[in-house]
This record gives sequence, C-alpha cells and structure tokens, in this order.
Amino acid sequence: MKYCEQNCGNIVLNEKNRFCSVSCKNTYINIISKQKRSEKISKSWDYGNRRSKIFEIIVKSECESCLKMFEYTKRVNCTEENQNKIKYVRRLCDGCNSKLRKAVGSKVGKITGPVNIKKAHEVPPKKGKESPRFKEKIKLTCPICSIVFEVIPAMKDHRKCCSMECNKQSRRNGFLGNKNPKWKNGNSYNGYGGKFTKDLKEIVRERDGRICQKCGMLEIEHKQKYNQRLVVHHINYIKEDCLQTNLISLCVSCHNKIAPKNEDFHKSYFTNLIKEKYNKQEALIA
Repeated sequence: MKYCEQNCGNIVLNEKNRFCSVSCKNTYINIISKQKRSEKISKSWDYGNRRSKIFEIIVKSECESCLKMFEYTKRVNCTEENQNKIKYVRRLCDGCNSKLRKAVGSKVGKITGPVNIKKAHEVPPKKGKESPRFKEKIKLTCPICSIVFEVIPAMKDHRKCCSMECNKQSRRNGFLGNKNPKWKNGNSYNGYGGKFTKDLKEIVRERDGRICQKCGMLEIEHKQKYNQRLVVHHINYIKEDCLQTNLISLCVSCHNKIAPKNEDFHKSYFTNLIKEKYNKQEALIA
C-alpha cells in the first residue's frame, strides 16, 4: 500500500505514481516553489546586510560664503566601521549654493567636492564678450543685393542671403536656363508656327471628349481650378509637327509632370493611346 505524498490520506493505485491526483501534485509543486523563493530572498538579504548598510547621518559644517553653521542629512552606503569617515562635506549652505549656481550658470547639483569655491557675492555674471562661449559674428555679402550682413559662425554655411526676398530670388535663379530640369537646349523659345491655331486645339479637345487623357479631369473642373481650358500637347516634342495624331489634350498638372527624363516613355504611351482612339473612330465610321 502506498499513500499520497501530499498527506491527503488517499491511497495511490499505481505504485509508479507519487500522488493520487493532479490537484495534489500541483499543490505540492506550489508549496515547494514558494519555499525555494523565500530561501533565495533571505540569502540575498543576508548577503547584502553583511556587505553594506545605508545610514542617514546629520552633518554640521560652516558655510564658506556667509560663515554660518548649517545642518543637512547625508545618506552613506558603507560598513559600520567607516560610517563616521566622510570624504566630501558640503561647503556652502542652500542659499549661497543657489546664488553661486545662478552666477556661474552651472547645471551641476550641490557642490560637495574639493573645489576652489569663491564667495557667491564676489562672482560677477558673465555676459556678452566676457562670456567664455562668446564668438564674434562673421560678415557676409548678399549675392543678389550685395548688402553686407553679419552671421554667427554656426550659420555660416547655411545662410547666404540677407533677407527672405533675396533668398527666394536666389532659388528662382537656381532654376533658370541650363539649371532647370526641363531644359531642352532653348527649344521653348521657338515659335509654334501658323498651323497651330485655336480651331485646331478645339478640334483636338472635342476629339478627346474634353477630358485629360492621363488623369481623367473634365474641362469644367479644369476651368474652375486653373481658370483656363485643357492644354494641347505635342507628343513628339516638335512644335512644327501639328498633325492631329501628334496632339493630345492634357490638364496643367499632367503637362507639367512630363519632363525630358521620361520623354521616351510618354511618347510611346500617348502614341499608342491615340492609335487606339483613331482605330475605334474609323471602325464606327465604317
């Protein structure tokens, strides 16, 4: 006969098992785990107490600035033998310490270490050229209006113009001529010729149903947004070629997005689109 190890009084039927049920087994495991945890915690606390202790000591010292005695509490983490041996003592009271921090501009806490401290009322505030961080401004000339202006050394490489208006003008000048990404060797200054008339544009717009062939914007919406009709674009970028198969109607935004970098793609895309339209029209007429 074998009884349960949990001391519940029940008999274990199978001799290989230690417990009569799963509940007895779980309760036994929980009790042992709690005992182990408590033993670990007690060991760690004993080790910490043997190693070091934290003491709160009231220290008296004389302020070097106002020559008054003051008291403060100091937390010391050391053994009982060395608790009275304090390395660093505060040398200023709270009032004098705050005055000195404001005058010097330090972000450090209360001064306790062996530092050569001057009296708080003798330290003058350092501003302007007397400050150790002071740096003289650099003179620059504006490239547009040629006015001389001063800049701090940190903004030497960032600021080039004297005002916002000059800065805008310099940005505009940076996109003129060859610097513009849509530059086409000056072809934009060439004329369209006499064949590219208003009647031809209206025929192209009617053929395309007065809709942008790229984004699908209606001409009514285009007038409300841009206050003009749809733009008629030359597919092969040649202004003299004014055949209807070389023309297509686009909105202003789609026409501006057609850059010379994607010239080949837009040529093939629009030519295929026009061919499909003409084939459909010829089939309807036939």
